[in-house]
Amino acid sequence: MKKIIKLFFAFLLINILVACKTVEVTSIEISKYGKDIYQVDESFDPTGYEVRINYSDGTNKTISLTVEMCDLSAIAGVGKNEINVTYSEGGKTVETSFEVIIEESIKENEVKPVSISMITEGTNIYCNLVELDLSGYLFLVTYSDNTTKEVVLDNSCADVTTFEEVDNDTLQTINISYVENGVTVKTTIEVTVMNEWDYEDYIEELEILELIKQIEEDCKGIIPAATTTSLDLPDASDYGYKVKMVWMSSNPLVIAPNGEVELYEEDETVILTLSIYMIGEYDPIKEINYEVLVKGLGPVEMPEIKEGQKLVFAYFYEGTYTEISSSNASRIDVVNYCFGRVNNGVLDISGLTHLKEMMTFRREKKIRIVLSIGGGASGGFSKACSTAAGRTKFVESIMDVIKTYKFDGIDMDWEYPGWSGLGEGEYSSADPHNFSLLLKELRSAMDEYKEGLLLTAAVISSSADKFYEPTELDKYLDYVHIMTYDGNNTGIATHHTKPYGSGYSAENAINLFLNAGVRAEKIVIGAAFYGKISELTTPTTDYNSVVGKPVLSTKTIRYTTIYEDYLTNPEYRECFDATCGASYLTNGKYFITYDNADSIQRKVDLVKKYGLGGMMFWDYGSDTTGSLLKAVYNGIHALNEN
Repeated sequence: MKKIIKLFFAFLLINILVACKTVEVTSIEISKYGKDIYQVDESFDPTGYEVRINYSDGTNKTISLTVEMCDLSAIAGVGKNEINVTYSEGGKTVETSFEVIIEESIKENEVKPVSISMITEGTNIYCNLVELDLSGYLFLVTYSDNTTKEVVLDNSCADVTTFEEVDNDTLQTINISYVENGVTVKTTIEVTVMNEWDYEDYIEELEILELIKQIEEDCKGIIPAATTTSLDLPDASDYGYKVKMVWMSSNPLVIAPNGEVELYEEDETVILTLSIYMIGEYDPIKEINYEVLVKGLGPVEMPEIKEGQKLVFAYFYEGTYTEISSSNASRIDVVNYCFGRVNNGVLDISGLTHLKEMMTFRREKKIRIVLSIGGGASGGFSKACSTAAGRTKFVESIMDVIKTYKFDGIDMDWEYPGWSGLGEGEYSSADPHNFSLLLKELRSAMDEYKEGLLLTAAVISSSADKFYEPTELDKYLDYVHIMTYDGNNTGIATHHTKPYGSGYSAENAINLFLNAGVRAEKIVIGAAFYGKISELTTPTTDYNSVVGKPVLSTKTIRYTTIYEDYLTNPEYRECFDATCGASYLTNGKYFITYDNADSIQRKVDLVKKYGLGGMMFWDYGSDTTGSLLKAVYNGIHALNEN
């Protein structure tokens, strides 16, 4: 038993001794490195270095290296240097070491300037009253190691800073010196020295050039790359009239020189050119171009013309311009805008002073606008159409207008091919055939450009084949507008517009063209929105017998005047002539022939009877009451409904 007790105490003593044994640092080592390349005289930086401490029990820990742990006295020479690291803990010290590399320092004073040259020239014009200014110059310094540096110098670097008075322009060389690190390098610049008067002119030119720069800068902010609105283009008044400014446009129909913008269907690119002149000079100092895209409104979708539909054509004449009201617009299918003229073999539309309003009306109301060319006693056709080259030139000018303004067609109102009444040089016996050739070529050009463009012609009612080749009209025209008015005999009180009966009646005219080979659906007959007033040679009290009486004179009056001054005048009686279906007014002294709602309805009946293409009237502005247009529309509309 005693033996067992002795063994127990011995075992316990051994364990106590083991538990009381001390854990000691055995070694250290660099576990992570920081900066290891230095220049001479540069201090060691322990940042980034880490040291692992190893213990006798196999454990370890990591700490950051500090300068105090390092022996730095050995870091002196260029090349590899060893740094000793010492760590103490629990009375025990351990060491390790690592290497850093020391490189030679780069000394700035060893690189020296070797040359200097001018890169950018500054002010180089002077007079004796102006001091040298080097601030605008830029120089390049080149060093011994082939590096360079750009420098700006002050006047202290120049050997001349003021100038003597001269009579004539003088070129002067100025020496420039640059000093750095005790080294001087030199170059030269040349300046022109002027007399005071020349210098004043030069300064004025400089001011103008600066003004031009300002104008250019201003225009950049004013003129957009694309627009749908008019532009407020600057002019000379904005700059105190110091220069003259002239704007030009590559397409003045889209952007006028005053900046007014007109929108069309397609996008249009326009070049605006600004020419700037010195006051009193004829050659511009500078021309600046600006490209502007004018955004189009897009195409106008016109209502379809259905097969068999009968149309209402309204001749709209500049001479009686009256704005088309919304209610009246709904009663019109096609507006024939009058007149383009033939001038030197090409189409001239300078007389269309309301073109902008008409094309706006077209877009808003979606009503076709056809350009009517010619008019009563208008010249230029015969010569323009006499040769193939002339017709080509004429047709091309017409197509240019169609494409530019988006007209929906052309109405040819040549009054009349081959008619000697136009005067010498304005007609030829070949005119009727040349007219057919013109229509053929124009039809081809229109169809090639766009489908659905209308080609019509206004023709005389008294003859189908004297001035025309009717079968050719039928071949190329969409509609043949027979002018079933102006049919009264000179010197005799006769109806100028009547539905039927002998002489110049609408029905007789229809049959003339039908028999000559024009299809009924292409024939359109006319209503007159004007009348003719004649003074009877011998007054009479028998109002029913004035037709056929001699008259002294005849003049044209608008229906508005007939309505306001005669139909309401108790001195005048409205008489109906059953032989022709037309009425007239008379007071026994004067005879007035005209269309009214009743005679228009009788013409509508003829449209129905013969299966015609519709009715037209001359002209919209001659009846401001709107009553005749209502009569035309109501009649044609009723036919389309049935």
